[in-house]
Formats: sequence, structure tokens, C-alpha cells
Amino acid sequence: MSNQTQAQDNAQGNSQGNSQVRQTPIETHRDGRITAAIWANEGERGPMYNATLSYSYQDKEGTGAIHPPSPAMSLLKAGRLMEMAYASVHRLKEQDRAKYVQQQQGQAQQAQGRAQQPSR
Repeated sequence: MSNQTQAQDNAQGNSQGNSQVRQTPIETHRDGRITAAIWANEGERGPMYNATLSYSYQDKEGTGAIHPPSPAMSLLKAGRLMEMAYASVHRLKEQDRAKYVQQQQGQAQQAQGRAQQPSR
């Protein structure tokens, strides 16, 4: 099994504002032909995370294709990948929570500093 991590700013789209850019997963876990992808979407209260499973194969013409895995396709692999995806989403949420707490503490310190300045 391999783990590939990409920059989270990929999940927020192209910084140049091109809306035609295809969103990429922020993290993937792969075992054989089955892949679990973690996606981030910005919401009103910060990023929301979603995980998807896909199965890659070649069709009769030799063209690569991807589709959702069927229940009969290696349930053990799919289950393990989803466990890894769950752990990744949990870790990402914890990182987001820590950033939020730091921002709140910084804002509180700034407000406290302004309140302590003598008025003229």
C-alpha cells in the first residue's frame, strides 16, 4: 500500500482563478487497483472532507478507465483503504481545529493589547 499526499491548496482550486481546473484529491491511499481519495471542499465554517473509492482498469480497447468498486471486488482491501481514509480525515480535521484555536488566541491577544493601550 502506498500513501500519496498533495498540497491542500490543490483542493481549493487554482490560485489564478481558473474555474476550469479539475479538482484533485488532497490525499490518496492505494492498494492494487483500488484507490481511496480524500477531497476537501470549502464550506461556510471551513473545509469539509469526503472520501471516495474507485477501481482502475483497462477496457477492451486498452483505454484506462475508473469506476466505483463493486462489493465483490476485494472487500478487505476496500475496507482497509477506507480505514486509512477515515484516519486521514480525522487528522485533517484536528489540524483545522488547531489552526482555528491559534487564530482565536491571536485575535484575543490583539484585542487585549488594544484594550491595554492608554487612550489620548
